[in-house]
Amino acid sequence: MLSRAFISHAVYGTHATWQTQQYLLEDFLNFVTDSERDILTKALQDFEHADTDDEIEENIHQTVMEIAEKELIQEPMFVIDTWAPYLTKMGLTSAELDKIYEKCKPTSKRVISMISFPSNMTESQKTVSKYLCKFVKELETNMIGTFLRFMTGSDIICTSKIEVTFVHLEGLSSHPVAHTCSGVLELPDDYQSYPDFRSQFMEILKSNVWVMDIV
Repeated sequence: MLSRAFISHAVYGTHATWQTQQYLLEDFLNFVTDSERDILTKALQDFEHADTDDEIEENIHQTVMEIAEKELIQEPMFVIDTWAPYLTKMGLTSAELDKIYEKCKPTSKRVISMISFPSNMTESQKTVSKYLCKFVKELETNMIGTFLRFMTGSDIICTSKIEVTFVHLEGLSSHPVAHTCSGVLELPDDYQSYPDFRSQFMEILKSNVWVMDIV
């Protein structure tokens, strides 16, 4: 998702610095890698709770904010300047922009509501459909975006429906396949148990190699 600080700067310019600053740190922590996020978060928390000079704590926070502004605002300033004339004409209020971002934010409930199953399913397919809904419901917040990216190519909600089809496969070919452009998920219909389903799907989401199809 585009940085909220980036969009706020493009929409409101320097007249709404507080809106840009409000989201800058959160956006930057989402911008960096997982390992970098863990290090930065721990560093900020440690200095916040440690018995250290307030000036040192403020310097650490200020340094991180300066890096965030450089990466999210200054570096893409050409894009901001190009988009700004068009975005400002839309006349979006801060509340309206909040609503757009909130609508795009994936949650397990929203993702489950997007999933569409065939109208006529066999008993085994009904069982697997329940496995999928349970799996999504149990996903941690950070993995919801990963699941959505596997399904659609984006970690935000950019489609209204994820269509599930069932296939009967055997051996190594028996695994979920996502068609990202059409939002279709092919699922094997012969899982023996929910732990088997969960184990395979979680392994796929955590791997660096995803089986997809552009059709």
